[in-house]
Amino acid sequence: MVTRTVNALNRTAPARRALEATLGVERTAWRPELAERTFRSTARADATLPVRDGERTPGRLALLSTCYVNYNEPDIGDDLLKILAHNAIPVTLAKKEVCCGMPKLELGDLAASSERRSPTFRCWRRLRAQDTGSFRLCRRAR
Repeated sequence: MVTRTVNALNRTAPARRALEATLGVERTAWRPELAERTFRSTARADATLPVRDGERTPGRLALLSTCYVNYNEPDIGDDLLKILAHNAIPVTLAKKEVCCGMPKLELGDLAASSERRSPTFRCWRRLRAQDTGSFRLCRRAR
């Protein structure tokens, strides 16, 4: 219900003018729609597959999806999990995610982007401690 309302509002001229006036988002700018469901709400990672180490990588993966995949394009994450399952690669999802700073970086705000990246790197370190030996994958928005 909330996502439908936000998506509908994002298509109206008054809401676009308000976002431009308050947040500086240009009224004609493209905005991704919010998905009806989140990736994390339905993702079913399979960590039960046998681990087969590669030549240069461990044979399992820890996935840190981004807010873009989680809220806007959950099908990207779903497709990735299908590919990993097809290739018999065990995968676990990060228990908690934080902002990677990409939106700020894309706006050219390097300082804010750096501030946002620090918690993400801490998340990676926690993930490494939870699941030693996994290759870590982060899918960034384009």
